[in-house]
Amino acid sequence: MEHLLKENKIYFSDQIKLIIDNALNKYSCYSVFLEERTNFVYILIYKN
Repeated sequence: MEHLLKENKIYFSDQIKLIIDNALNKYSCYSVFLEERTNFVYILIYKN
């Protein structure tokens, strides 16, 4: 996940990373979407 985020120059605080990592322990797949206009980042975490 770190690689994908750095590739797109998206950086999260440690608190957000912890929340994401905890979710990924339960669910194996994720997608990250960057909304160009607003710079909102959407993280979709789902079961395989």
